[in-house]
Order: sequence, then structure tokens, then C-alpha cells
Amino acid sequence: MLKGLKFILLQLLAWIAFFELARIIFLLYHHSQASGLPFKTILLTFVYGFKMDLSMACYLIILPCLFVLLSVLIPVFRKPIIYKIYSGIVLFFFLLIVLSDVEIYQEWGYRLDSTVLQYLSSPKEVMASTGHLPVFWILLVFVLVFGGLLWLFNKIIDRSIFLLQTERKRKLISAMVIACFIVLLIIPIRGGVQMQPMNSTWVYFSSNNFANVSALNAPWNFFQDVMDKERGIKNPYQYLSPQRSNQIVDSLYSSSNGHVQLMDTTSGKPNVILIIWESFTKKVVDTLIDGKEVSPNFNRLKKEGIYFNNIYASGDRTHKGVSSIFSGYPALPNTSIIRFPQKSAKLTLISNLFKQHGYANTFFYGGDPNYDNYKSYLLHGAFDRITDKDLFDSKDKPTEWGAWDGAVASYMKNDFSNWRQPFFHCWLTLSSHVPYKVPGPAIFRGEDETSKFLNSVHYTDEVIGNFIKECGKQAWWKNTVIIITADHGIRFPATGNVIDDFKIPMLWLGGAVEKNKGLVIGKLASQIDLPTTLTKQFAWDASAFPFSRDITDSTSIPFSFFSNSVSFALVQPNNYFIYDVKGETVKEQQGNLTEKHINAGKALQQFIYDDYLKK
Repeated sequence: MLKGLKFILLQLLAWIAFFELARIIFLLYHHSQASGLPFKTILLTFVYGFKMDLSMACYLIILPCLFVLLSVLIPVFRKPIIYKIYSGIVLFFFLLIVLSDVEIYQEWGYRLDSTVLQYLSSPKEVMASTGHLPVFWILLVFVLVFGGLLWLFNKIIDRSIFLLQTERKRKLISAMVIACFIVLLIIPIRGGVQMQPMNSTWVYFSSNNFANVSALNAPWNFFQDVMDKERGIKNPYQYLSPQRSNQIVDSLYSSSNGHVQLMDTTSGKPNVILIIWESFTKKVVDTLIDGKEVSPNFNRLKKEGIYFNNIYASGDRTHKGVSSIFSGYPALPNTSIIRFPQKSAKLTLISNLFKQHGYANTFFYGGDPNYDNYKSYLLHGAFDRITDKDLFDSKDKPTEWGAWDGAVASYMKNDFSNWRQPFFHCWLTLSSHVPYKVPGPAIFRGEDETSKFLNSVHYTDEVIGNFIKECGKQAWWKNTVIIITADHGIRFPATGNVIDDFKIPMLWLGGAVEKNKGLVIGKLASQIDLPTTLTKQFAWDASAFPFSRDITDSTSIPFSFFSNSVSFALVQPNNYFIYDVKGETVKEQQGNLTEKHINAGKALQQFIYDDYLKK
């Protein structure tokens, strides 16, 4: 009853071997870059890439599995010709992808993706782009390699086809075994049983980008990109002419580059700890529920630092907030730029600047940095370390998302002795993420989502309060600024106004801003303005963050822009509106609106998406 399964496994091994050969070809073709990698790193490209190779191989054997299942009852599916035709067709297209991929990377600097499909409608441009290539020799190599591999695949099929000759009395058992095997293929296809299926960042393991892209499976990477509905090749937000859109955006970003120094930098390079608080909405600040403060520690701490009380998140998801905070890059409606490593690699992270100025950088996280391609983005940001949930005991990981914030805070406090100054460290919290599971008794009664969320915020507030208390005992505290802000807002607790769901707090604490203790800055701004604001405090060049502005610049025009999958919004001092993209109507507003205001929002949406497509 296992003979059919053996036949399938031989097919699976053959495809895995093909993908390992493809990686060898990629490394050899780009030997000038591969030679700069340590031998151990080269081996790790195979280790980390194996799971993706296995996933793609399992996709490919689904149809042969069905053929084998049918062969139990239908004799024609026991003939080798069916499997040879299938293997030949797949091998032809996959070899075409593999060989095209090695040259594409040579020309474009990133692995083959759906971008190439844009050129199929312009054959003249394709011919012009490939005119310098030795087409004859490429075709000859393709034919020879294809012929050799096809011969090997056919040989495997000829020598194993006898395994499908199932005995009559075992047909039912054989069919059941194959059927179960087909169902189980879902596990390696999605990369395991975790919540998030495999994405390209799973194979990223190094600060060397070539090592990371070498671990990718070329066909998997290509088809994933082609099938990703979020990835567009045309701007769906074409409201104005490009010239008009650019003109409006330029006017919104006009300024005389004013600046107010908030940090004391006279004692040398100040340390920075950036705390990105999951879903920390401004709606919970100074809020009482049944006579109890939701965030008592933050409410106390904001009187001890510089409090920015008119800040808006750029988007509605963590992956959007991360790129907004680190790169000052506006959130995109249906996706995030960090989901596409070939695009996010063109962004500068503020951590890159700190690294250039001699800072040690660590990204502390209790979850899975592979999620939504965080890791590839953070590795590009030159972080020395990226912690993840594997560091923590199972008792400290109540959900699949990862560790409690308290466990991460304890790890950080125990790590204080290893913090080489100057440092730029970031902590992305997790506990106030759905399902809002936290230790200890509930402070706010109720089993509804709002109550659970409020309890999770209260828990993280306590953890952060204790963490900052410990920071205050360290010798480096007097030359440190701690920045607390949110990745995005949330709909809880509901107010009936969408705009409130995007408003977030920001607080600067520590000895480096002690002289401005108690200062409240009410200027309207966005989380994307953090990189330039912080960079200017260090008197560094902020030109790498073109969408980000210095909040302390009194000459800049105050506004905030945010978007989600169905709408975008422009907030200005005396008015705001939220525009329904699909309905092409204003669905929420305040103040007197004119066509000029609406066009300003449209211009920003159009300009941002154009910029994303050009990356």
C-alpha cells in the first residue's frame, strides 16, 4: 500500500534536487558576490532556503498525487507517459524562470518577480533590453540543460513506475493513504502549522542582502509575487494630472526649515530607546473606566517629558506603522512596502543613520520577525540584533503571536549590562494585540473586545512604567531619550468617528530632554514625521526621509494624512475629511471643506502610490 507513496516521494525528491541545483547555478553565476561570503553563510543559504524549496516541490507534486490516486481505479494513470508530459511541461517553465532569474538579478539587482510581466506587452522594449545578451548561447545552454534534466526525470519515472501496479485487494487502502498524504501537503506548502503562511522573509537570515536573496526559491518568489493581489503595476488613484499632483504636494511640503532644539546633545551622543506600543490609541490617555485609569503610568510620565498630543498614525496595521516610523514612509492603502523586500531595500531606516554614527542597534521583539517581512526590512536597517519569540519559555508565550510584554521587558533589563553606548534600541510591544491575552486578573470587567483591549493596554502600561523606572536607575539615563509612540491606532473604545481611531500619542522622556520637562507640543503632525524630527535633533542630514518633516519647524504647514484599504484622510488645523475611495465620496468631515482641500488629499494619495510603484 506504500508503493504509490514511494513513487510520489521520488518525484518530490527530484524536484527538491532541482531547486538545490538552481541555487548552485545562482551562486555560481554571481560568483563575484558569492565569493565574498563566508563558506558557512553559503551553506546557510541552502539551510534557510530548504523550507521554501520544499514548499514549492509540494505544490508541484499535487497533480501527480491526484494522478496516482486515480491510478488505483483507472489503469491509464499507471502509464509513464502522463508523468513524463507533466514533468516536461513544468520543467520547461521552471528552468526558464531559473535561468531568467540569474540574469534578471544581474541587471536589476533583485530576483525575478512580476515586474517582468509589465514588459511582455512591449516586445520592442524587451528585444532592446536583451539585445546585448548572447541569445544564441543562452538558448543553447537552455536546450542542453533542459534536455539533460528531462532525461533524468524520465529515467526516474521509468524505473519507479512499477510502484503504481497496486494489488486489487489493497486498492482501497492505497487510495486512503494517498488521499491522506495529499491533505498533509498543506503543512509543508504553507511552511508549518503557524498562523502566518510562508513569505519571502522566512529565508532571510543575514545582514548581507545577497546571502538572503540567494536563499530564495526563484519559482516560488516569482509566482508568489504574481499571485499577490496587493501588488499593483498601475496607480489606481489617478485623480489629477501628474503635474498638478506634484504641484499640490510641493506646496504642502514647503517650509523655511525652522527648528527648535528639544534634546541636550552637549554631553555627547545621546542614547535612544524607541518603544513602539501596539495599538496604543490616544483615546485611552487620561481615560477613566469605572473610576480607574487605563494608562496611569503613561499619564504620569507624560508630565515628566515632552508630550506630543496631536499626532496621527499613517495607517492601520503594524507593518505599515513600522515603515512609517523608521523610514518616514507613508502607509499604503492595501499593502505595505516592507512586504516587498526589493522595494523596501530602497528605503533608509533611521537605524541606518545611527549605525553610521557609531551606535549599537537592537530590535527587541517577542513575536516572529518573519511576519509580514519585518526581518528583511530590519536587517536592511543595520540592526545588530533582532530578538524573537524563540528566546522565551513556552510559559511566557500565551498565544501564537509570541511572548508577553513583561517577559520581553525582563529580558531587556537583564540585557542592560550588554548595552554598549551610544545605542539606538527599539522595542515593539505585542500584548495589546488581539486576542489581548495578558497575565493576572482583569482590571476592567467584561468579556467583550473593548474590555479585553483596555485590560491589555493597562497591563503593557504597567510593564512600560516599571521598565522606565529601571532605566532611570542606570548611569546612562542622564544622556538618554526614550520615545514612546504607537504603530497605529484602533477602533476601541469606539467614539463613532473614524478619525479618532488614527490618533496616537507620542512622548519623549529621559535625561536628554529633562530641561523641557512638562512641555506639551500641540502641532498637528504624523508618525512619519518622527525620523526627520529626531534626525534634526542630532543635526544630521534628513534628506533620506522626503515624506517626513520636522515637527518643531514652525514654518512648515501642519497637516496629517492617513489611509486604509477603503479610504484616505487629510487632517488640517481647522478641518478634516475622510474620503471613501470606492464610493468616491466624503464619508466623514469637520469644518468648511472646499474642492481645494479634497484635491490636496487626492494629490497626496496619488503621489504616494506613484512613489511606491517607482520603487
